[in-house]
Amino acid sequence: MNNQPNPLSDILEHHQQIDRNINRILWIFLPILALTLSMIIANWNIWSTIGTFVMLLICLIGVGIKRWSLFVVLAACSLYCFIDNYWSYQQQFNSVGLKRQWWCSLLFISIISLSRPAVERYLKRTPTA
Repeated sequence: MNNQPNPLSDILEHHQQIDRNINRILWIFLPILALTLSMIIANWNIWSTIGTFVMLLICLIGVGIKRWSLFVVLAACSLYCFIDNYWSYQQQFNSVGLKRQWWCSLLFISIISLSRPAVERYLKRTPTA
């Protein structure tokens, strides 16, 4: 084994530390965001609020920390929004409630998914000295 300092392993360790720091921040921020959004966009019953919180929490953690496919998460979110709307309004579709819940959920999930790589690129660039 060679005990000489390896610049590539130092850079890799630095990048892993940045990933851990971003994940630590997101584990705190994403549940707060999910709770806030579920209070705003849920339909008019407690089960819709609880279900929306759980769905948003899973989706936001999935795309923000676990890095799941955005397409699959948006499809699952859309399916939940349609089912929740159907059951919240006595087996009818309320287009205003559906649009509010669907667009807001998709917007915030997409923002988290697309901003994570940009934040990583910004933090991982090597400082010039």
